[in-house]
Amino acid sequence: MSLFKSVELAKISFSAGSYNKGRWVEGEESKEVFSGSWQPANGQDLYKLPQGKRSNATFKVFAPIEMSFTAADAKNGVSGDRIEKDGERYEVILASQWDNGLLPHWELLCKKEKEGSQDDKSESEDAV
Repeated sequence: MSLFKSVELAKISFSAGSYNKGRWVEGEESKEVFSGSWQPANGQDLYKLPQGKRSNATFKVFAPIEMSFTAADAKNGVSGDRIEKDGERYEVILASQWDNGLLPHWELLCKKEKEGSQDDKSESEDAV
């Protein structure tokens, strides 16, 4: 990623959740630190996203091709990986692999996560 200024980012993935005695238990969280480019998304980038996912809190990340990323898929109930920057978390909404022969990389569009959206799900279920 030598064409752009690199910053330290972290990829946060979740293993598959499961039912334990009839109750849903979220999967384990894993964190992998990497260097990547962090840029605000432009209008063309936002146009690629579904209507309800377009916002000013969307960023473009260029990441090493050696990694793998999972984008969110609401239709199939798949939660995307998270990218952490300066303590803030962003959900991967769109992930595209670019292998152009010059600089192979991942291009990610990430939207700022609402406060506590991953952890609050399991806590609210416990309260029921």
